[in-house]
Amino acid sequence: MLQVQNLSHFFGARKLFENLSFQIFNKAKIGLVGRNGTGKTTLFKIINNDMSPTSGEILTPGNYQIGYLKQFLESDNSITVRQATEKVYEAYYKSKLKLLEIEKSLADANADSSELLNEYDDLTVKISSYIVQPEKEIELVLKGLGFKDEDLDRKIGEFSGGWKMRVELAKLLLARHELILLDEPTNHLDIESIIWFENYLQKYTGSYILISHDKRFLDNTVTEIYDLYKGKLEIYQGNYSKFIIEKEERNTILKSSAENQKKKLEERQKLVDRFRAKASKAKMAQSIQKQINKEEIIQYDDGDSSAFNLKWGDVPRAGREIVSARNVSKSYGDHLVFENVNLGIEREEKIAFIGQNGMGKTTLLKIIAEQIPKSDGSCELGSNVSTYYFAQDQTDHLDPSITVLETIEQNSEEKYRTKLRSILGAFLFSGEDADKKVSVLSGGEKSRLAMACMMCNTFNFLIMDEPTNHLDMLSKNILKSALLDFKGTLLIVSHDREFLSQLSTKTYEFRLGEVKEYLGDIDYVLAKRGMDFRELQLSESNSGEKPEKKNQNYHLRKKVTRQISNIEKKIAALEANISEVHTKLSDPDIYNSEEYVPLSKQLKEKEQELEKKMEEWEQASSKLDTL
Repeated sequence: MLQVQNLSHFFGARKLFENLSFQIFNKAKIGLVGRNGTGKTTLFKIINNDMSPTSGEILTPGNYQIGYLKQFLESDNSITVRQATEKVYEAYYKSKLKLLEIEKSLADANADSSELLNEYDDLTVKISSYIVQPEKEIELVLKGLGFKDEDLDRKIGEFSGGWKMRVELAKLLLARHELILLDEPTNHLDIESIIWFENYLQKYTGSYILISHDKRFLDNTVTEIYDLYKGKLEIYQGNYSKFIIEKEERNTILKSSAENQKKKLEERQKLVDRFRAKASKAKMAQSIQKQINKEEIIQYDDGDSSAFNLKWGDVPRAGREIVSARNVSKSYGDHLVFENVNLGIEREEKIAFIGQNGMGKTTLLKIIAEQIPKSDGSCELGSNVSTYYFAQDQTDHLDPSITVLETIEQNSEEKYRTKLRSILGAFLFSGEDADKKVSVLSGGEKSRLAMACMMCNTFNFLIMDEPTNHLDMLSKNILKSALLDFKGTLLIVSHDREFLSQLSTKTYEFRLGEVKEYLGDIDYVLAKRGMDFRELQLSESNSGEKPEKKNQNYHLRKKVTRQISNIEKKIAALEANISEVHTKLSDPDIYNSEEYVPLSKQLKEKEQELEKKMEEWEQASSKLDTL
C-alpha cells in the first residue's frame, strides 16, 4: 500500500495543489482526471520520486516498486524489441543460464556435487516461482500491442516514436510492479491495441493510476476517479461516466451551499460596516469580522472558461460525387500496403477510417488528399471539390521561430486577414498571446493554433488524420460538435471510439491488407464484428500455421473470392438472358415464326451453361470454406 500525506507543491507563488492525502490499496484501478495544468503529471513525478514536493511525504513498504510510463522517453535503439522486453526478466534468464552451468558441472565426475545440488535446488525453486513462462508472456503482450512475429527481432531504432512507446508499455506491463503510473498510454495505440489493452488491465493483478483523455478507455478500465481541481483532490467511486454524473450532482449541492454562504457573509459584513464606527458596538463588530475571516469558503466547479470557439465559414457547394477510387493500390518497393481498394464518397458524408496501425489508413488519406501518388488504379475528386488536409503531424509543420499571429497570417486566405486577431481570440490566443513564439506553446496550444489556421481557409472537403492528439476531453467535445455541424464532407482517421461514436455515417476498416466498408459508425462496426479486434488477430496468429502458409492461404482466399464473384456475375447475366428468351417464347406470334427454333436452341444452351456455372459456384464456395 502507498500512502500520500499532506502533499503540496508550488511553482514559485503559484499553488499547484495543497495538502493532498490519500492511499493506494492493492489492485486499485484509478483514473486521475483534471484540466490541463492542474498538476496531474507533476503528481506522477512526485509519486515516482522524479521530483520533490514542496511539502508532505509519500510512504511505501521497503520492497514496494513503482513503474512509470512517461509521455516522452529515451530508448536504446541498438537492441531488438525482444531483447528490450527480455531485460524485464533478467533475473529469470540469469537463473536459467546458471542452471545450465550447474548441470554441466554435475556431469563432471570430479565436481563437488553436494554444494552444486543445493544451488541447483534453490535455482529450480526460483525459476518455478514465475507464474507464467516469460517467453510466452513477452510474445502475448507484444502481439497484443500490435507487433508482428517479424517485428520482435528488429532493432528498436527502426521503429517510429509511437512504436517505441509500445515497447516501453510492454516492459511496464511485464514487470508486474506493485503500482504503475500510465500517462496518456493510448496516445500511440490503434483501436485494436486499445481494446486488447483494456482487457489486459481488467485482469491486471497490480495497482495502476491512469491519466487519459479517452472517456471510453477510462470507463472500461477504472473503478475510482481522482479529480484534481483547484489544488484539491476529490475521490469518486465508479468509472468516468458515473463520476461525471456524481460530480454534477455534488456540484449542484455545493453551488447552492456556496451561494447561501455568500449571502450570509455579505449580511454579516454589512453588520460589521454599520457597527464599526460606533464605540459601543466596535467590539462586537471585531468579533463578527474574525468569524468572517475564519470561514472556509465553499469551492465548486464554476465551469470551464477556457473553451475555444470553432465556427465554420461559408462552405461552397460541391458536386454529388466527392471521391471516386477504383482499384487503388500502393506499394513502397516490395512492400504492398494495400491493393484494389474501391470506395466512393458523396457530398456531406462523414467517413471514418479505422483499423490497425501500418495497414494504410494515412497512406490512403494522403492519396485522396493528393499528397502522395498511388501505385495503381484511379482516384479522382469530383467537381468543385476544395480540400483541406489536417495531417497527423500538423503541429510539426508550424514554424517554431515565428509568432502565433505570423503563423496564422502565413496560413490564411486573403479574405480572412482583417479577422485574424478575433479568430485567434476565439481559440484562446488573446492580447499578448498572439505575439508568443510557437516554440513556447504546449501541445494543446499548438493544436488550437493549427485549427485556427484551418478556420481561415475555405473548403468543402475536410480530411483529418488523428486530430484529437493533445486535446483534452472538453476540446475533443467541442471539435466533435463542430464536425457534426460541418456542412461539407468529412474524412477522418481516429482511434478514439468515443470521439467517433455517432460522428461518421460510413466506416472503412483497414485490416490484413484489405479495406472493408461498414454502413455505420464505430459502434456499429464493433457490434458487427461481435468480438474484440485484437482477440481475432491473436487467434489467427496463434492458429499454428506458419507465416508462409498463412500468407499463401490469404492470397488463395482472395483468388477464390474473386472467382466466386465473377461466377456470380455470369450467373446473373445468364438468368437475365434466360428470362428474356422465356418472355419472347411466350409470345404466340413467335411460336409460328422462324425465330422459334433458334430461340428454343438458345434457351437450352443457356440453361445448360447456367447449370455448369452453378456447379462451379458450389465447388468454389466449398473450397473457400476450407481455406
